[in-house]
Amino acid sequence: MIEYLRLSGAAVQTPIYRYRHPDTGRRVTLVAAMHVGMPAYFTGLLDTIGDAEERGAVVHSEFIRSQPIPPDVTEEERRVLETLKSGGPCEDRAIATLG
Repeated sequence: MIEYLRLSGAAVQTPIYRYRHPDTGRRVTLVAAMHVGMPAYFTGLLDTIGDAEERGAVVHSEFIRSQPIPPDVTEEERRVLETLKSGGPCEDRAIATLG
């Protein structure tokens, strides 16, 4: 069974999954995250993502509007990322509310 969330005592843990395409060898790491948590949770999450970036990973996140589109993406990937960057009214309200 795939774990989406794990409770460990008083701590909530979210998983990290790694996938590798069998033909191309291209790797994708999926870092699951909760939208609500204590500051230490987000500090640890950002440290994990930062470590991956230092090792050469390209990071895309749900709130992608604040990130530049990498120059080496395909046209199809660029179209998808531009669509995600456009967001929507509900996301705008959520971002404004959450700061």
